[in-house]
Amino acid sequence: MRVLVLSYKPCESRNKKEEDLFHDQFMEESVLFVLEVLKKRHEVSCLEADPALKEKLKEERPDLVFNLVNGTALPGGISYVPDALDELGIPY
Repeated sequence: MRVLVLSYKPCESRNKKEEDLFHDQFMEESVLFVLEVLKKRHEVSCLEADPALKEKLKEERPDLVFNLVNGTALPGGISYVPDALDELGIPY
């Protein structure tokens, strides 16, 4: 099964607060853990979610998406990724 892990990278900021740095590290570790576990049984790739996500998904054509994106920085907010996946008929 081709599994695509969707992640996000917060906007770069020179004035990151300590809790932002912790959140970045936590998300990075979470993505790496999920990739490691899924690779034991599946063909896995990772993709950064951005406003061009729908086009990227059409190119990747995954069988399943593991969504680790909170979506707040994307157009449409938190529903952006699920809406794109639903529209393209990709299970997640």
